[in-house]
Amino acid sequence: MIDQPGDVYMLKKMGFNKRQTNAGSLKKGVSPWNKGIKCNKKGHKSFVGNNCGVNNAFYGKNHSEETKKRMKESALKRFEIKKNHPRWLGGKSFELYGINFNENLKERIRIRDNHICQFCFKKQSREKLCIHHIDYNKLNNSEFNLISLCRNCHIKTNSNRELWFKYFKFLMLSKKLLSERIKSEVIYNVK
Repeated sequence: MIDQPGDVYMLKKMGFNKRQTNAGSLKKGVSPWNKGIKCNKKGHKSFVGNNCGVNNAFYGKNHSEETKKRMKESALKRFEIKKNHPRWLGGKSFELYGINFNENLKERIRIRDNHICQFCFKKQSREKLCIHHIDYNKLNNSEFNLISLCRNCHIKTNSNRELWFKYFKFLMLSKKLLSERIKSEVIYNVK
């Protein structure tokens, strides 16, 4: 998803690995992992060594009532308290957005970013790009704290937040420096 070698180098330096970035996963001439796998009648991919149906060791058997009860209790106990859930961030999703965070601001950010996801560079289709708060503070609606991302990339930013914060801060800083340099060159060329 990342084209420039410098971006890949910078991401590796910051701790991203190839799996997280999908860098180079769809290069020209490289076969996809599922090439040659036949679809079954329902249109699902069937894999060699598939444990579905009769091939499954548990086929035709049922869990005992006691086992079902233990499995249910275990699942309930693990996430009974929301704080035990791995994605729990202390109720952060219930925080309100700032007054300025409205459709006009979102559209200004999308226009600034040319309606392109700033991570995978996918162009906006029918589905509008999400606007992401770089510092994860919903009240900080500064234009340098907001960035356009497609839904898939925006979902990725919910884990490993410190790394994403560093990456997007670096990206916005480099954009800001580039725009200032272009402005100064225009000013000096006009005079």
